[in-house]
Amino acid sequence: MNSIITRNYLRLLRAGCFGTDEAVEPMSAWKWGQVVELSALHHTTALIYDGYRRCSDQFFLKMPQRLVTIMENGAKAAEQAYAETVAVALQLHERLSLQQCRPILTGALSYSVNYPVAAHCHAPRIHVFLPYETQGKKADDWADYTCGNLRFDDKHTTAYEWLGASIMHHHRLLQLSNRLLGHGFQGVLEQELRESRTHTILLGNQQLETLSPTLALFHLLFRLSQDLLSKGITLPDLLHLGILLRQTGDRVDFVKLQSWSDRLKMQRMLTLIGQLMIDLLAFEQDELPFATFDQSFDTQRIVQEILLSQADADHRMTFSQGDNSIFVHAGNKRAVMWHVRRSARFMKYYPSESLASFFSSFARSITDIEE
Repeated sequence: MNSIITRNYLRLLRAGCFGTDEAVEPMSAWKWGQVVELSALHHTTALIYDGYRRCSDQFFLKMPQRLVTIMENGAKAAEQAYAETVAVALQLHERLSLQQCRPILTGALSYSVNYPVAAHCHAPRIHVFLPYETQGKKADDWADYTCGNLRFDDKHTTAYEWLGASIMHHHRLLQLSNRLLGHGFQGVLEQELRESRTHTILLGNQQLETLSPTLALFHLLFRLSQDLLSKGITLPDLLHLGILLRQTGDRVDFVKLQSWSDRLKMQRMLTLIGQLMIDLLAFEQDELPFATFDQSFDTQRIVQEILLSQADADHRMTFSQGDNSIFVHAGNKRAVMWHVRRSARFMKYYPSESLASFFSSFARSITDIEE
């Protein structure tokens, strides 16, 4: 985190994503090459290019032309991929709407419209929330008939490929490992969807329904909390959060959001996320009203994990059973220990969900064993 390379990388990232004025430090051509490599690792090359253009008149920003060309080509590639994803999303929305499934766009694609350049937001997958059980089943049946090869990560999520795009149907907005918390809270969300007015965004040339600013922010915060417990979070995740706060924060009902977070007992986890926003993206405490900064958290280890992009590492627990044995053996012992250590580390932040998340991962791994 104290490396001049990561400091300048984060400065260009903030300048490109949030349009802030950042003063870069002088570096060698090799170190600027490391910044460009970091941007590729985190899928932020297009945003870094935006930051470079914003700061290009600074005396100390001396980047070789070949690196500028790499960033420019990366931005063009991101724009092409985004255009293709949007085209599929619009077709998917039309198909599911004809089935009267009420598709609600969520995820990175719904956040992208708030970025200075929407096409520079990393949105590799189309996420659709289907709030009602009957319509959700109808959408899954359509996907099965049209595409086949459906994948069911759990009983509330369906994944498949269509027209070259990766798509996920979500039948629940939030999925808690702790079922006692999840069952009651699902009713709260369903009531919120029924009683709140419909929110839309302009994607391409169409108006698509999406979550309200309050629900979108809470959904992202909860997903970040779960990812911290189970696999780690990525830098684009935090950028999405920052964009939502800066662009739609004035339309968020933070009193309601606070009541939801209290109900799920996730306040300490939200404060941890707020501290990460301060450490990595230079947010101020008063920009993070969902967090309660009554104590400081040591986030150095998590920051290093995010910067090294270890959230993409394989931490899946696998178990096997020998042909002539009644005993179950761990196929990836390092992954098992990783989950144990992670659950222990986050126990103080979110005890009710931390243990449940570990045992849920353990149970899913056990069920993979052929009987």
